[in-house]
Amino acid sequence: MISFLAQVHAGNAVQIFLQPPAGARRWRLLRKRADTIAAADDPGANVVLDGDDKVVLDFRDLVNGTTYFYRAFYLIGSTWVAADSRSIVPQDAIVDLSPDVLDVVRERVDLGFDTFVKRGLLQHHRDSIPVL
Repeated sequence: MISFLAQVHAGNAVQIFLQPPAGARRWRLLRKRADTIAAADDPGANVVLDGDDKVVLDFRDLVNGTTYFYRAFYLIGSTWVAADSRSIVPQDAIVDLSPDVLDVVRERVDLGFDTFVKRGLLQHHRDSIPVL
């Protein structure tokens, strides 16, 4: 089963955690924009995983604000067993709006040069030293 779906903070990606049932040798995780994933070989679905990883990062062709449905199929013996489908809407979730470190450094260097110019310790033909 799909035990957990999570948005990736940068957006346009989803992290999926799988919990395969006992006896599963491998599994296939499929994705669609509609909850119509019928079988492990559904031709209209995107194959996100075909293997035995339990944590998957899906980032191919995802669009923020669009609902995506995921369904896992587990190969037990020679039969694909379907798990319930789950849905998620990827979004950017960046909340860190703190100042950019380089902007702070640039500002401090600029103010420092400005102080030296005003004291006459540094001279430039434009009466200021540009900090790029």
